[in-house]
Amino acid sequence: MGTTYLVEASHLFRAGDKYQTQFFVCDVVNFLKRSYFPDEDSHTIVLHGSTKEDQAKRYASALERHGVRVIRMAPIPSLNGNGKHFYKPTYYIHQMMGKEIQSGSRVVLVGFHNARYLAFLQKYAAEFEISMAAFTTPSRRQGFLKIPTEFVPLLKQAICLDDSVADIKSEWKKKK
Repeated sequence: MGTTYLVEASHLFRAGDKYQTQFFVCDVVNFLKRSYFPDEDSHTIVLHGSTKEDQAKRYASALERHGVRVIRMAPIPSLNGNGKHFYKPTYYIHQMMGKEIQSGSRVVLVGFHNARYLAFLQKYAAEFEISMAAFTTPSRRQGFLKIPTEFVPLLKQAICLDDSVADIKSEWKKKK
């Protein structure tokens, strides 16, 4: 059945800001494949939300050239009327689980470490082999987000990427 990597693009952007670098989707996934999930049969899906049309098209095009599927999430206007938007990645993932991503498959969530994803994990943990890999990232409301302890019993593996920044950044050198 293989492994499906579901990547929350905004997570890599926030982690890049924290570490003053840029994390490339393929480098993070290749690191995880090499270090944790040596499954040749895998594919990567990035969930990306942006209100900047040209930037989003360039980002998707760059990833698709490397065989990464990009799901462009539709922005949902904030109810407080301040012109901000938010995105609901689980809306898109729910549509894939059990259909495009078959029951029993290994699913590696990159990001998705906010406590609001607990119900998602509770729903699918018995039917899928779910693991999570995430950087510790800043949050306006919660200080710093790590993989919540209540997630760990539902996951096959909980991988903190903070200690692997140098290895992830060196992935591009391994391609040569």
